[in-house]
Formats: sequence, structure tokens, C-alpha cells
Amino acid sequence: MKRIYSIIMLIVFSSIRCDAQSKHDFEHIMSKFMKFYNNGQKDSLQSLLSTKIDRSERNMFNKPELLQEMKKETGVLRSYKYILTDSSDVDANGRLMSLFIINCSKKVNNQKAFAFNISLDQDNKIYNWRFITTSHRNDSLIKLTLSQHP
Repeated sequence: MKRIYSIIMLIVFSSIRCDAQSKHDFEHIMSKFMKFYNNGQKDSLQSLLSTKIDRSERNMFNKPELLQEMKKETGVLRSYKYILTDSSDVDANGRLMSLFIINCSKKVNNQKAFAFNISLDQDNKIYNWRFITTSHRNDSLIKLTLSQHP
């Protein structure tokens, strides 16, 4: 009986952890990120970052040149498409990374889009992020996304 109870509790708690963030949560944060990024709202961008990450990372948007450099490379972020939350892609703390394809006004790696990965903490704040990630898989997903939504 104890064993059955333990198995049931394990299933319940593991399902709670797995369902911690939904596609909607990731899309909601990405929508805010795009708005704040395009408007140059450094304080608002910073408010999207988890308080659990290193202070220097949390304060990255206090450096005016960082956002300017990012925008010089990408231009305006026009739209995003949620691709997937990949169980094989986790950050250093075991949080699942979600992949977005971002359409932008400038060419990044010869395409007007780039891959952007994020993970969220339990408060739905950005815990980890990879801006302009490249891989064979991401390049294929970018091409596919652009062919469907130019």
C-alpha cells in the first residue's frame, strides 16, 4: 500500500513540475520581450528576467550599448512563432528550453529570422536565454517557418 501511495504521489508531483509552464506562458513572455526590445525599454526588459539568476546577468540591460548592439544586428523584431519545448534541450539547472523563430527586419546569418531559446522559472520569468542560436536543426526550422509565414 505504501508503494502504491508513493507511486501515485510521484506521478502527481512530476506532472505538476512538467506542466509548470505552458506554450501560452512562453508566448506571453515572448510578446512582452518583443515589445520592450523594439521600444528600447531596458527597465521593462530587465523586469522579465528572473531574480534567481546572477545579478550581473539580471542587470545586463543597464548597459545601453548592449541593446544597441543587439538591435544593430537584428533590426526590429517583427513577429515570432513558438516552435517547441524540447525535452532534450535543458539549461544548466534542468529547465526545459523553448524554441522560437523570430522574424526581424535585418538579415541574421543570411536570413530575416533567427532562433531564440528561453527557459522560465516558476514565476514565469526568463531564467536562461540564448539569443540567435545556430544549428543545422534551427536553420532548417527557420527556413520552414519563413516558407510558411514569409
